[in-house]
Amino acid sequence: MNFNELGRTLPNGFHDAELRRFEMDYVHRTLKFDLVVWVGKMEYPQARELYRPARVSVARVAFLVLELPDTNYSWQLTGTIRIDTGEGVPKQNASRVPPGPP
Repeated sequence: MNFNELGRTLPNGFHDAELRRFEMDYVHRTLKFDLVVWVGKMEYPQARELYRPARVSVARVAFLVLELPDTNYSWQLTGTIRIDTGEGVPKQNASRVPPGPP
């Protein structure tokens, strides 16, 4: 299962997921994300802003690319980091991502 397939199992995908922690094990080629995912449903006002903790484990990781924070973002302040997922490389990406293995 890939990120897109996993995201389709969630009511809102990874939209506005909160990243709490991640861990990369280079020896075993695994990656773990501790997230808080949005599972609320827009059609139910009482459950619209419902979030749940989740751990995503990824096996057979070829590489991990991390970008420096944008200097316009107040990254030095503590607080929530929201993420999202999608296909391809984001347009605002500053890193050169190597082609992945087949």
